[in-house]
Amino acid sequence: MFREGLTEDRAEKEETQYSPSKLSTGNSGDAYRSSRSAGLPPSEPSVARVGSRALSLMASLTEASDDFGIPQLVTYKPGQQYKLHYDWYQESMRYKDGRLCNRVASVFIFLEADCTGGETYFPRIESVASSLLHEGKAIQNGSFEGVMFKPIPGNALFWINLPGNGTGDKRVLHGGLPVHTGTKTGMNIWPLKCEP
Repeated sequence: MFREGLTEDRAEKEETQYSPSKLSTGNSGDAYRSSRSAGLPPSEPSVARVGSRALSLMASLTEASDDFGIPQLVTYKPGQQYKLHYDWYQESMRYKDGRLCNRVASVFIFLEADCTGGETYFPRIESVASSLLHEGKAIQNGSFEGVMFKPIPGNALFWINLPGNGTGDKRVLHGGLPVHTGTKTGMNIWPLKCEP
């Protein structure tokens, strides 16, 4: 559903267009987040289509004036990871138009996953649809708490960061586990909820 319309050059952006991924503080944090990222222009037609699809998942959580922020390509090579974190902010951030906004939800689309490792891990999620386990898309067993989702090209993960009360949901703590071999490339979309 999401990969349709994305051009191959998006999944295979020139290596020189990526820069070290930054933390929400604006700093790069090699030990904490060692991937490389590249922003995508929201106005580009293929990016706008994918962003609109992400917003359509939101139903009543967003307003017509809300948008999907600046999508981000992120790539992981062997040994790279993003340790446990939340996508929502403790306090709303000032958006480009001056409004205070927060990431109401997250969509992570796996574009390339020619790798071992690199699962997305949610240690506080207690259950997952059994079909995901049977199809090998998710891993849940007694050797660790929570659930891991395998990187499978074309698949996407979607979760709500700010439930109806607007408070960050601590159950969505997650991380990108280290890639062992190969490359994982994904696209982050963070639909925004802005104060009027």
